Amino acid sequence: MTPRAPDPRTARTVGALRDALHVLIAQRPVDEVTVTQLCAAAAVPRTTFYSHFSSVPDLLVTMLVDAVRGVISVNEPAPDIEATAALFLSRFADALELIRRERGMFRAGFASSRAGLFSRELEAMLARQVEIAIDIWKQFGIVDGADRRVAVPFIAGALTAVLHAWTGCEDTDSAAWTAATLSEMPEWWPRPPR
Repeated sequence: MTPRAPDPRTARTVGALRDALHVLIAQRPVDEVTVTQLCAAAAVPRTTFYSHFSSVPDLLVTMLVDAVRGVISVNEPAPDIEATAALFLSRFADALELIRRERGMFRAGFASSRAGLFSRELEAMLARQVEIAIDIWKQFGIVDGADRRVAVPFIAGALTAVLHAWTGCEDTDSAAWTAATLSEMPEWWPRPPR
């Protein structure tokens, strides 16, 4: 069975809501943005909003987690272990760059009434990526001794904390943060060639 293509109307509606939220968050905290204000700015009926999201902060959480997922996802192994390690590291650097460009939005997410949900959703998405990476490492015959029950939540939690810290600072050197993050990963975590 072929999956259905996304409805272009839905994509336009969600895009309009996201664009309007960008504008409104620049003016006030996300928890002060009402659904009525957002829908008016996006020219979207309230009923349509509620068919996609339960609240404005929930839209923001979905938006931010989807954005990070879009740049950090690693699903296929590269030709060798070093290339796979470099790919994972590159994707993490891309996530830092995304956050640097959109710091105001990410700060709004971490400061909103849904900050806990945002952190949990981000950590769950990162946990899935860590699981994929560990599966890839295992295909290459390494990390056999890693206890996934501990390693996955430990690494995903640490990466979430790094993203949160990066969001809250004014630093712009994502390469330095990426290198520092890699240096703190478990010893068994593959490193790309220098």
